[in-house]
Amino acid sequence: MKIKTKEFKELVSKVSIGIGGDKLIPITELICISNRDGKVTLITTDATNYVYAEGNSEDKNDFDVVIFAEQLVKLVGKLTSEYITFEIEQDNLVISANGKYTVELPLDENGEFIKYPNPREDMNPDVKPVEVSIEDIKKAIQIAKPSLATTLERPVLTNYYAGDTVFATNGVFVTEYRKKLFDTPQLISAKLMDIVGSFTANKATVMIDDKYIYVTCGDVSVYSKVNDDVDEYALDAVKQFISTQFDHSCKVNTSEFISALDRISLFVSKYDNDAVRLTFDKDSIAISNVKSGSNEAVGYVEKKSKSKKKFEAFEVYINAKMLMDQLKAYVGENVTVEYGTDFAISLVSEDTTQIISLMEV
Repeated sequence: MKIKTKEFKELVSKVSIGIGGDKLIPITELICISNRDGKVTLITTDATNYVYAEGNSEDKNDFDVVIFAEQLVKLVGKLTSEYITFEIEQDNLVISANGKYTVELPLDENGEFIKYPNPREDMNPDVKPVEVSIEDIKKAIQIAKPSLATTLERPVLTNYYAGDTVFATNGVFVTEYRKKLFDTPQLISAKLMDIVGSFTANKATVMIDDKYIYVTCGDVSVYSKVNDDVDEYALDAVKQFISTQFDHSCKVNTSEFISALDRISLFVSKYDNDAVRLTFDKDSIAISNVKSGSNEAVGYVEKKSKSKKKFEAFEVYINAKMLMDQLKAYVGENVTVEYGTDFAISLVSEDTTQIISLMEV
């Protein structure tokens, strides 16, 4: 098979995000190259998501090969020739470009060439495609990803819940991004969202059957196994937490709030679990470390109260780093902070609500 080097580099770049690289799952270290009638397809996988990229070759002959991805990616990145030619000679792949490179092909337990899984062959062709905005996907990642669980105590919480709205929670934070992505609620892995978020076009087409979610965007597509644990997400509890009502709110400049937290966090002790004290005063949020040796105030842009009681300063403790991670997800100039309970505060914007649990110090 012969293909322009520039074309092949672009294809490799597009599928590289799908390389799992897990030595315990050999298929995730491999890349498939297939050519049919002048159309070349590359496939990579992490054993859950399969990423495809398609382009044009200079050869109409059928060609199929499965090789180790890491070596190929590194080689292709260093090539400067106009064309690359791939030929199979016995148990080797010979790559001709700037020079001639011989690659030993991996074999299965029977000593045969590896047949790469191709879930696209199993997709139900009768499934109705729907269009989604890549911009909405990217914004969902930016806003909700900091709230995803990163450990496997409850694996279901490492996924986004996407239906009429998008939820993410790790049990301490809950984030809601009020944007509909799918007609049927789905659990979407962080990796799948990252893959789709890497697409460069404005729109993508989504098809979902009982086995796979298929997302395609021009010459790039991804197949991901449907997660059947959607009923274990405890959606009612998540919705109840996100609906928490607060008596008071204030609006502050987002970047000023982050910068003040960042400075005060230099004086936070790990023995205090990275906690800072937030004191909601009449005109500002006072930020201090637990021992009160360092403090800084961020002035309100606006404040509101549903309570008719005489004003009293309100004090809470919260993890500084985690709060900064949530605030960095915001793109607006100002953020509304709701407070007044002894268990949480809320960050609110036009299309987003984040509930953040408080700490006991």
